[in-house]
Amino acid sequence: MRSAKSFDLYQKTAPHKLALLKKEFAEQLERFRKMPGTRIERMRILKEIRVSNGEQVPLDRIEAEIRRAIQYEKEENLAKIKKLSDSGKSAKDISTLMGMPKSTVMRYLKKLRPPENPPEEDSRLASIAPLKGA
Repeated sequence: MRSAKSFDLYQKTAPHKLALLKKEFAEQLERFRKMPGTRIERMRILKEIRVSNGEQVPLDRIEAEIRRAIQYEKEENLAKIKKLSDSGKSAKDISTLMGMPKSTVMRYLKKLRPPENPPEEDSRLASIAPLKGA
């Protein structure tokens, strides 16, 4: 059984299977978001659905799959925003097209930009002379 951490390694050997896995995760995430109840109640419902389909799966695995689906969704959003930004769209236009808040689009765009000022050495550490004889 593969863990959530090994999915990226799995992608290198079977990309078509990973694509199917991403699709399943996205469908599961969509069902998860539409369900009423608390987070743990929704996970238990998903577990019962999968157990009724004959698949024995622990709650930890479902939680990892939900987290992974959210990560994939964010990566896709970042790629779409980068593409739209590169084509000359403003943050407001991108937010309208993608149906997300402008502040979220701005946060994604900030991730895409390289840092303006690289972090400088801590001045307190620079003033300390190296130890002699150590």
